[in-house]
Amino acid sequence: MLDLVIKNAKIYDGMGGPFYYASVGIKDGRIAALTRLPLSAARTIDAGGLAVCPGFIDPHGHADTQLVKEPAQWAKIEQGITTSLGGLCGDSQAPAALLGGGTLRFSEYLDGLSSLQLGANIGLYVGGGALRAAVMGFSADKPSAAQMDAMRALLRDAMEAGAYGLSFGLAYPPSSYFDTQDMIALCAVVAEYDGVAAFHLRNEGDRFEEAVDEAVEVARRTGCRIILSHHKAVREPNWGKTAVTLKMIDRAAEEGIEIYADAHPYTAVSAGLRMYVPQKLQTVGMEALTAQANDPAGKQELVRAVEETLLAGTGHYKYNDMQKAYILASETHPEYNGRRVAEVAAEQGLSFASFLIGLLGEDRMKTQGMHVDIMLQEDVDRVLRHPRLMPCTDGGLILPGEACHPRVRGAFPRFLGRMCIRGGLLPIETAVMKMTGLPARVYRIKRKGLVREGMDADLVVFDPKTVCDNASVADCLRPNSGLSYVIVGGEIAAQDGKMTGERRGRLLRSGFSSES
Repeated sequence: MLDLVIKNAKIYDGMGGPFYYASVGIKDGRIAALTRLPLSAARTIDAGGLAVCPGFIDPHGHADTQLVKEPAQWAKIEQGITTSLGGLCGDSQAPAALLGGGTLRFSEYLDGLSSLQLGANIGLYVGGGALRAAVMGFSADKPSAAQMDAMRALLRDAMEAGAYGLSFGLAYPPSSYFDTQDMIALCAVVAEYDGVAAFHLRNEGDRFEEAVDEAVEVARRTGCRIILSHHKAVREPNWGKTAVTLKMIDRAAEEGIEIYADAHPYTAVSAGLRMYVPQKLQTVGMEALTAQANDPAGKQELVRAVEETLLAGTGHYKYNDMQKAYILASETHPEYNGRRVAEVAAEQGLSFASFLIGLLGEDRMKTQGMHVDIMLQEDVDRVLRHPRLMPCTDGGLILPGEACHPRVRGAFPRFLGRMCIRGGLLPIETAVMKMTGLPARVYRIKRKGLVREGMDADLVVFDPKTVCDNASVADCLRPNSGLSYVIVGGEIAAQDGKMTGERRGRLLRSGFSSES
């Protein structure tokens, strides 16, 4: 007797080929039968008029940052994501959490996560910033030979424990303090394990092409597989540059470099608002920076530095970005969440920089923000169409009282329904493959990403006529449409877009771990 049967299913198997009709039989968390013959089970779903595909795989997320507080991962499950990757942009929670939390070996960190009752599966990168912080703190100095040896030893521990690769956040301290040679030294270790190096590029605007070149050179020198994270061109003077950078990806692939990219389907971006603080002032570390922001004289020094950097246009954010900035998550002032920074500052009679530094000080530099309309939709579409591109959320989890970038809630239904099925961006079978089979293959994730006998029973049952996102900047929590069932490990984790309470997710360890 099977545990669950999905009958009359229109199967998109994740390989990119045309659909076919079959019944899916599930037993002990695996796909046990795929046939047109009648099947009997303890429970049956009639999928007449609906499509069935593998569970969506989010190749670039940040669920790990809040996983202990929200292990159910409802924002993932309710948009069809059954597996995600975390620890991106250089920021993993071990061996050193960048925004506080102490240090521990990555292997110990994974062992601790193994005890959580997870709603969705998750695999993790080790962050380059976390490696650096564990050895050097937030120092911008060139690593000594001994310091590099220490980072490489921590990296080996992470890879052998089951990390899928190494991530760099080259726009964010302390990861941004790595130079190309440092990254080559680290990625040589990753290549030994057939792991992946993910690059939040050093620049996604004025020096976009130069930043892509740097990542490609690291791959060329090490043989490491690489992924260009959330590939995009930001700010109007740089719109259209993706036409150039995608050709650079093609040329690298023709050269034999295993290169891919991911991107979310929105024109807004999200990051910590501490990035308004010039990088040279972040070398003291977050505790010292927080103390400075909470000291009257120190605050004024930071305010002047932010204002000067904005006027000069030399920082991570530019002058015109101020009017596009929103507060998403403030620990000390949740009443600000979802509001525009400039608007709240004006209400208090403060300049943008003065209000921001005050808030960052109270939040211990953890305030999360979003900037709207910073990308061109044509660029977003061009990137998502590319054959080496995987759609992602680039988002974390949602805690009570927080606002969020709408991608956290609806990235995958948006890509599949709004952009591909109704928008004509890509055929439905190609869209499904990009969300399932492609990331499973890129990351070597075992038994995921395909509807095939013997694979894990992580599946999405959706209505092609209605599947769509509904979340927006103004209302980021609106539920998605057209997702009838989300199945994880053979159990129904969500029905009609809502969690059921079943939690069958697992902490995934890469193939080079003895525990995978």
